[in-house]
Amino acid sequence: MKIPHSSSLEQVPETKRWRYMDTSKAMIKMLEQQSYVELMQEFGAKILPMSHPATKLVQQVADGLISKNGLGSVVTREPTSKGSTDQKPDEWLVYVVNEDIPNAFVMPGRKIVFFSGMFKHVSDENQLAGILAHEVAHQLVGHAYEKVSLSRLIIVVDIFVRAILGADTNLAGLALQALIALPNSRTQELEADLVGLRLMSKACFDPESVITFWRSFDKSDKRQVPQFISTHPGHRQRAT
Repeated sequence: MKIPHSSSLEQVPETKRWRYMDTSKAMIKMLEQQSYVELMQEFGAKILPMSHPATKLVQQVADGLISKNGLGSVVTREPTSKGSTDQKPDEWLVYVVNEDIPNAFVMPGRKIVFFSGMFKHVSDENQLAGILAHEVAHQLVGHAYEKVSLSRLIIVVDIFVRAILGADTNLAGLALQALIALPNSRTQELEADLVGLRLMSKACFDPESVITFWRSFDKSDKRQVPQFISTHPGHRQRAT
């Protein structure tokens, strides 16, 4: 296990937030391949064709965000069972999964996944752009790699605490999750919201539409859990 070092501290260029980042190029490539394989295993059969109107709409809005911010472009490429999609550094892939789940996420390696269940909560292209800009921001800032780095750090600290206490207990690990990992995850979400709003504005989408979306989503989403045990901030907080 690698010992954490202060040289792994850096500032997020977009927000100047300090964070712990310790991932190698080999690890990043492994994460990208592994996440893609897992996506294909779980949802591959439900990914809509590139010719489907829903896919075309999401890809069009995503490409507007990405290209107008100088981050590359969305390419139309059917999913593959291989662990690699042969993407170029400026290429993004966008998939729409035919599943009634109100969610979207971005995988390491510029791959955005949008679930069809999200359309029920989106009233126009501006709100759709808000969701996609949030995911683009996660990739731009490197949040997935930061999470892996922090998880490795927590493991090291957990081992150290157990050695000091001389006891095999999960209490230290649970405390580190509650005090470090979950708050960091919520911070990442708010940071992606902020960076996403900037991306929207530069791409000529209306950032105000995000407020309307979160207020509406707060009323319809019955799955919310107390914020202190959640990886995400509350919908009301994200609307402010």
